[in-house]
Amino acid sequence: MRSLSMAYAGTDLTLTEHSLKRIADLKNLHTLDISSIAAVSNAVLTEIASGCKELRDILVRSCTYLGDDGVCSLAQLSHLEHADLSGCLLVTTKAIQTLLNAFPIQPDNTSVKEKSRQHTVTVVVGGTICDVGSLRTRKSRMVVDQSDYSSLSSSTARDLLVRSFIIDALNAEEDDSPMDNDRSIAEWAEREARELGLIIK
Repeated sequence: MRSLSMAYAGTDLTLTEHSLKRIADLKNLHTLDISSIAAVSNAVLTEIASGCKELRDILVRSCTYLGDDGVCSLAQLSHLEHADLSGCLLVTTKAIQTLLNAFPIQPDNTSVKEKSRQHTVTVVVGGTICDVGSLRTRKSRMVVDQSDYSSLSSSTARDLLVRSFIIDALNAEEDDSPMDNDRSIAEWAEREARELGLIIK
């Protein structure tokens, strides 16, 4: 099997960490989408990255309990071309910098054969708490995409969002939310995660 999509599948009771770790047995897997599954944790992604060395494209959008340790495990995937971390609120600048460092541009004295194996790697970080402005990208062949595709993966989710927005607009009072920019949203997400004990600093 080369491609597997389980995005938005199952519940917390039917898809457990134990069952998701079995994906690591699919040694020839190239593409994996496990977006929006609550059981996707650091341990699950680390296990998958250790077993599925051929992975090129991985989507883990809106995986609420996925943090830096799991994302850092993607650094061992030498064939990686695309990693979509959209909406993973616990992913910080530290993990993205680790990935940037893991995919360096080969020096000029590298053989032509080695350079031909070099490919660009894209990591999508919209909706994470990564501060893109503080990343050091100069010597990396990784491209950081700030888009957030976590809300665009399902037409049903889009329909519900539109309906929810209309209902809120008709019934709600003026929103005085202080979260009017990416930085304030990132600070809020980090504070909430800390209070829930999901990250420790």
